Amino acid sequence: MGKAYANKRSVENRPIGDLYHTPKSLVWELLKKEKLIEPVWECACGEGAITDVLSDNSISYKASDISSGINFLEIPNDFKWNGTIFTNPPFTYWDEFVVKAKHLTTKNIIMLGRVTYFGTQSRYNHNIWEGLKKVYMFTRYVDYQTPKRNDGLFHVGSLCTGWFLFDMDYTGEPTIGWINVEEYAKLGNYDNKKCRECKESVLKYINHNNFMECPNCGVLYDPLNKEYIDRDS
Repeated sequence: MGKAYANKRSVENRPIGDLYHTPKSLVWELLKKEKLIEPVWECACGEGAITDVLSDNSISYKASDISSGINFLEIPNDFKWNGTIFTNPPFTYWDEFVVKAKHLTTKNIIMLGRVTYFGTQSRYNHNIWEGLKKVYMFTRYVDYQTPKRNDGLFHVGSLCTGWFLFDMDYTGEPTIGWINVEEYAKLGNYDNKKCRECKESVLKYINHNNFMECPNCGVLYDPLNKEYIDRDS
């Protein structure tokens, strides 16, 4: 779940509840590099893209979300989680999620975030980076408007993002690593595909499945295979 576009996109162009999905491939590739300290708490789980992968890998976890009545930011600071807090938080509340997680866990925090966060002086002044051990940058810009998919593919956007790993016992300087996601960046740009029939209408995803539809004439488009589909075939 994330709100990276919440302040930039018109209300009618945002998903319900500003819900943005984490491509499963970003979690798959992270787990190839890091062993999570269990149990894991996904505190902004949305529709479960991250927890699906945790479950598939037999990693014990707890899932919560504001949509189900649990506001992570309102949990009392005296509650302690003896494991990893792992989430893709709403980007407009990224700092608040990091600060709250530091109060709640005695172990590790993994947050998906924008690499440009490093360029804000106030984060340095307020010790946001305290305990930051490593950042894994994605080798492609991910568009988090990509609907939830089981194949891990995603549309290419304009945000440079990565996984930020905090260790509550770490006192050194952070290091940078990379996660190669080139093989999953196969869906092109999300917003720029226009219907071949209507010429001007922008295709939209329907029912969070893998096909796009023209809101005007109803033609279907498969972004993976880059082909239009005849409904009558």
